[in-house]
Amino acid sequence: MILLFLTNAFSEPLYGLGDLSSFSMSGRSDFRIRYRMTDRKEPFFEESNPRLHDHIEQIEKYNLLLDSKNTKIRLQFDQVSFMLNKYILDDELKYSWDLLDNTIDSPFNDLYWTIEKFTVEHQAGRLNIGLGDVYSSFGRGIALNVIQNTKVDIDTSIRGLLLNYGADDWDWTAISGFTNKQQIQRFNPNLAINQDVPHFVAGTEWKQYGLLDGMVSVGAHTVFSAFGDTLEGSPLLRLEEGFDSSITGVDMEIGGLWDIDWYFEGDLFHYAETNMQGPDGPWGHTLYGSASIYTDQAIFLIEAKHSKDSERINSYTYADQWEIATPPSLEYERVITEDSAAAVNSNDVTGLRINADIIVPDPALKPYVALTLLRDRDLTGLHFNTSPETIFHPVAGFKYMPSGVLIMLNGGYRQDRRDEGSLHDQLFHLDAEFSKELPGDNGIEFNVSMWNFLWGDETHYDFLEMQNALVWRRGEHWDFTIYQDWSNNTQLTSVGNFTRELYGAFETKYRPTDEEELRLLIGAYKAGIRCSGGQCRILPGFSGLEFAYRKDF
Repeated sequence: MILLFLTNAFSEPLYGLGDLSSFSMSGRSDFRIRYRMTDRKEPFFEESNPRLHDHIEQIEKYNLLLDSKNTKIRLQFDQVSFMLNKYILDDELKYSWDLLDNTIDSPFNDLYWTIEKFTVEHQAGRLNIGLGDVYSSFGRGIALNVIQNTKVDIDTSIRGLLLNYGADDWDWTAISGFTNKQQIQRFNPNLAINQDVPHFVAGTEWKQYGLLDGMVSVGAHTVFSAFGDTLEGSPLLRLEEGFDSSITGVDMEIGGLWDIDWYFEGDLFHYAETNMQGPDGPWGHTLYGSASIYTDQAIFLIEAKHSKDSERINSYTYADQWEIATPPSLEYERVITEDSAAAVNSNDVTGLRINADIIVPDPALKPYVALTLLRDRDLTGLHFNTSPETIFHPVAGFKYMPSGVLIMLNGGYRQDRRDEGSLHDQLFHLDAEFSKELPGDNGIEFNVSMWNFLWGDETHYDFLEMQNALVWRRGEHWDFTIYQDWSNNTQLTSVGNFTRELYGAFETKYRPTDEEELRLLIGAYKAGIRCSGGQCRILPGFSGLEFAYRKDF
């Protein structure tokens, strides 16, 4: 159960505070202020004030940790405000952008603060007790995956109780409470912030270790959920109607059997809520397995899954852009597009992925090849196709790390072959990274990523996308970065600052100490789908100026 990731922080004892004197305190302040530019126009203002709807967004996230021998207290306080977001038209005050909607009770229209997360964690012998905002993941996250994923701006906790007891050869976890979605966003625009509808979640997991001379570990877990769709009444009232869904699963790990490490998991889904059920009834399931094989020539990782109606568990949380459960996607997440996101969230998919890390004489060189095969039979939701697809996706690459140098290259081809018709979706992609240490604690880094997507129908436009970054590290304190994006994807919600397709930005970072960082960015970057750990989110583009200051203490 972790709320904060505090790096390079130091702590101070709290002298003279009675019972708190045994605690040390550390934390982080993350301040950001952005001038957001928009192409939105207002009739009759185009000439007199063409930038009428630009506005300033200011955010601060303040994390605090009080730590003693057996107890930790964690607090996250967030604040956001808008400036320059209103104007007068016909003697009437109007808002270009609303910070809050009518579900938030705040004394100010353009200023909002909230205690996002609060946790008390206590270790009593082998029993760990967490009260407040807690996190947990069962198995491979198929049944429950409530974690921090700040790379894609997701931080949904369960506000309630977490118990964990760890014995020598077994481990037990129980969690219960209401979901608490992050209200104030770090990367996404904070527009019309709404009070999220809490969902009740209760689950438990048992793990038994050391069976069969230590080779085998087994586990069992179950999760019950009651989802809400309105803020009216107390969330506790929905428990009187019973649970909307349940997930029950078992897993097994076998180490060293025939010199192979094995993992198996099976989960059974049941939907009591009729709106969550599919055409085949209230049941769903996911089967997942992996095998790690070690040879003198290569290390193989083989993964396989079959999933039917398991994504329906996220029906109520998907609108808030997070998922309560996340099965392994088997996808190459760097190039997820609008099309492949449908396979990630498919309700009827069978897949296999084979990855081989090839062993070569030079220890600095690490090549690999991978192949993903998916059979996607789902035709609903995000899918554009009208017939099932067989997806074929080989990827190959290498990482070369001699002294002071890093060279990384990945490339692949994906085809979504439809059962009907002669046109098929195709994706060609390439990404690379080069970095080199220079004399005097200096360094240079270059990143490039591009893909060309060809739609398998006549209603969409094919598109090409590129993202490039050039970084110069000047000593221990300075980084200078130039970013360049290019995209002619007509489905993007952003436009470039140089041309409609071309985006450019410059960023400088200054680290006066290990505990401080200042960052300034000016320019624009494009919108797109970002994925991390099987979770994907659509992040909007940005155009304007951003200043950020981070302080650890």
